[in-house]
Amino acid sequence: MYLNVKVPFNSTFMDYFDNESMAVVIYIMGCSHNCKGCHNKQFQDFYYEKNTKMFTSIELADEIIKVARKNETDKVCFEGGDPLYPQNIHAVKDLLIRLSMNGIKTAIYTGYDIDIVKPYELNFDFIKCGTFDINQTQEVKKTDEYMSLASTNQKIYNRKYQLISENGILFF
Repeated sequence: MYLNVKVPFNSTFMDYFDNESMAVVIYIMGCSHNCKGCHNKQFQDFYYEKNTKMFTSIELADEIIKVARKNETDKVCFEGGDPLYPQNIHAVKDLLIRLSMNGIKTAIYTGYDIDIVKPYELNFDFIKCGTFDINQTQEVKKTDEYMSLASTNQKIYNRKYQLISENGILFF
């Protein structure tokens, strides 16, 4: 099982669901949601080749750990495409276990509803669920008190599948 991933990896303050941390952002190719106004339409193609590389979950875990340490963070965000695209799900599940065993905290951005995600029993710290809805957009913002998501219909859940955001806002 391989994951097609954008390289090099990015590091950002905006994407992880807390008010203090930098995170390494991993873009995984493949998505079938076809959201109108998609931010990364080219990443919908699992076989997209520009600045991408195929990794096994073992190879990718090793690379992520190395990059996270270099960036002095223990946090990673998986975005896309959609990390939970059917061709990705089993490799992502294995990857999340490997990262957790190495003390890496993870957040997943997916267009799938939480009821679709739950049966996979994924090992994540946070997950943002819901397709991007161009008719429900808002300014993406992060302060000491809150973080606003790109679309008010999207929801954030913790590892216990408890909803922790409201109307596209996560309060810290």
